[in-house]
Amino acid sequence: MPRLTEQQHLAVHSIDQNVIVSAGAGSGKTMVLVERYLQVLKEQEDATISDIIAVTFTRKAAEEMRSRLKARLKEITETCSSDEKTRWSELLFQVDRAKIGTIHSLCESILKAYPVEAQIDPQFEVLDDLTRADLMNTAVEEALQSMIGEPTDRQLMLLEYPIEAIRNWMLRQLQSIPQYRQARAKMGTSVEDMLAQAQAVIKRVKASAIKEFCQDREFKTNVQYLFDNPWHDRENNL
Repeated sequence: MPRLTEQQHLAVHSIDQNVIVSAGAGSGKTMVLVERYLQVLKEQEDATISDIIAVTFTRKAAEEMRSRLKARLKEITETCSSDEKTRWSELLFQVDRAKIGTIHSLCESILKAYPVEAQIDPQFEVLDDLTRADLMNTAVEEALQSMIGEPTDRQLMLLEYPIEAIRNWMLRQLQSIPQYRQARAKMGTSVEDMLAQAQAVIKRVKASAIKEFCQDREFKTNVQYLFDNPWHDRENNL
């Protein structure tokens, strides 16, 4: 088992709690997730690979996690007692079918398993980024052609701007509508509620940014250099 820091150890072994891990790139988040995954299998002796779902942001991260999980399972199988070897060998055999993937792939598998309940065509396909972008561009082009062909008074004012600027603005609006609706739904209805929510969000963002900044290796190295150099003004902390 890899060495864990105190915070990593806490994240791995507190499987009876929800845990949020916030850390910079290369700090070991995937390793912690793999070890937490294994900890579930260790503490829950009846658990199998099919009982656990791991959701990642990208396909690359999912494949990396699967690869690391397989490597750790091989290590455990080779070093465990003879009484445990059968179970861990079976888990290693199952790892290629582990439910490790992006939120899109997870939702796709659920919807295809229950298309009637979701009231959708079971032959649906998830749009890839290229197709999605192509559809959005087509929609914007059709809207622009319609607007130019039969412009209203408001649209005539809009057409005073360069057409490329209008096109880019429309694309940005299409991309931001879902996020806007989600954010607006959480802001409440009164001005006081909106201000309170905004202040809370700003506070969390600042705290997260400061924490991530302080964990940056280059930043810590530069700070240590400033303190260790002979010109350091210790009296005024400069």
